[in-house]
Amino acid sequence: MRTSAVVIVVWAFAAGASTGCSSGSSGTAQSCTPGTTQACVCPTGATGSQTCDKAGAGFGACQCVATDAGTGCPDGRPSCGGSCCATGAACVDDGTGTKTCAQSCTTSSQCPAAKGCCTQLVAGGAACLPNGVVAGQTCLCSKTTECASGCCAPQADASGNPAGPFVCKGKADGSAYGCCSTAKSCGGGYCCVSLTDVGNEVCVEPCRDDTQCGGGRCIAFTSGTCSGSPGGCEPR
Repeated sequence: MRTSAVVIVVWAFAAGASTGCSSGSSGTAQSCTPGTTQACVCPTGATGSQTCDKAGAGFGACQCVATDAGTGCPDGRPSCGGSCCATGAACVDDGTGTKTCAQSCTTSSQCPAAKGCCTQLVAGGAACLPNGVVAGQTCLCSKTTECASGCCAPQADASGNPAGPFVCKGKADGSAYGCCSTAKSCGGGYCCVSLTDVGNEVCVEPCRDDTQCGGGRCIAFTSGTCSGSPGGCEPR
């Protein structure tokens, strides 16, 4: 996602300063209170601001926040449905064909209850959406408590190697890179290991070194072996 810093453009069409005399006093009268600001109109029609100078002689140039030429929104924020999203938000399809601004996220615990799924987006990244609004929706997780199924496990690639990230999966059925069955068993020669940082048990492929894990890595078991191997494959 492209980001850009706030750019302040000073347009050279300030309101003219004016001075005046007042009988019964000496010196020049102030036209405005130093440091105060007022709204002004930018060349684009947007609203800017100008500040009264230190001497109180008049307001300075109109300061306008530059907009991104591609989106028309300031600070590189995405344009969505005719409005500008907040900084850090993403423009997504809400599942009905309507574009809407959604909070960006990396795990579902960061999302509000009404939009509790940190949904992976096809274009990359993830955003908070309600459950069930996107076909094939996957919810990112870092703890099993974030998943209604109670299963938070790594995604696997087309070759069956752990590719990450961790997502909420279906019921614990002992499938490859799913959660272990209630009997703590796995099919296909996979090993049931406890992931204490996630809070559940996952079926992983046994390994001796990283070369057996595709793009993943071989993590040594803290105790015991599985199928004669000292470790299991996990995402990097």
